[in-house]
Amino acid sequence: MPPQKKTTKQKKKKIQLTQSPKFIKDLKDLFKTNPLVPSATLLLEKFKGFQTIPPKWTPNTSIKSLRADGIIIYSKKKPQGYSLDSKILSDFIRNKRKIAGNTSSAQIKNKTKISSRKSTRKPDSKIKSSSVSRRKTTAEIINKIPSIPNYLIKRLSSNEIKILKMGVFDINRLPLQKIDFYLEILSSARILFDDNYKNEKMVLDYMDAKLKFLSKVSHGLHEKEGELLIVKFFKTPMNEGKFDKILKKCMKKYDLDDCASKIIKKVGSKAKKIPLSEYALRKNIVDILSKRYSKKS
Repeated sequence: MPPQKKTTKQKKKKIQLTQSPKFIKDLKDLFKTNPLVPSATLLLEKFKGFQTIPPKWTPNTSIKSLRADGIIIYSKKKPQGYSLDSKILSDFIRNKRKIAGNTSSAQIKNKTKISSRKSTRKPDSKIKSSSVSRRKTTAEIINKIPSIPNYLIKRLSSNEIKILKMGVFDINRLPLQKIDFYLEILSSARILFDDNYKNEKMVLDYMDAKLKFLSKVSHGLHEKEGELLIVKFFKTPMNEGKFDKILKKCMKKYDLDDCASKIIKKVGSKAKKIPLSEYALRKNIVDILSKRYSKKS
């Protein structure tokens, strides 16, 4: 029997969304009928109905890509929802056509550049040593404001932009409540970006550096506030003899942990203002009692 010929399936190439005229038509028609799509779920449902999404794209990846390029934008101001930026879409289509027209000439130029680079290339060891840069300090990272593309800036509220622009000096001057408030705001804003896209990852990396520094400052301020409140509610009143009745009874057994629990109970709701867990607070009171009675003995 003659050998059977293998049938080769032609692989479909992945093209950019803005290179498909049929898809662009469906996209424009969608937002012409619905100028503002109120939710991500509804937008995904609309995209699932498209029959013109190019090969190797899914409704979900299509939305992510269009959002990353700023073609679909989300407005947080009321009325909230997703809309189409026709100007950016037109710019993308125009640029894609220019790129397609210049591809052949660009490839020839690139080949000649690569061949000329090979002849003047330095040894690998020298390249490696020159490419190593010194590590940046925390202050340098926080104080540097990256050039975030305008379509990504539009996703952020004025408050979120304000936090991103704050440097080390500005953050260190903030009170604890403000620091914690900014931490919450900036943490929530992370969901607006996807690290699968280069520009969005750059924003997320910068946000994470800012969040890390805010957390460090917050932790330090919480510790200081806790120490001051322990002095105010426990140490000073103890020195003034306000807990003497409790201490006389419970210190007979020298059970510091039991004494600390009874003193905390005596202080009542004020103890809840201290930013420490019940265990950590009790441990602090035990330390105070231990030092107090070790001096007397």
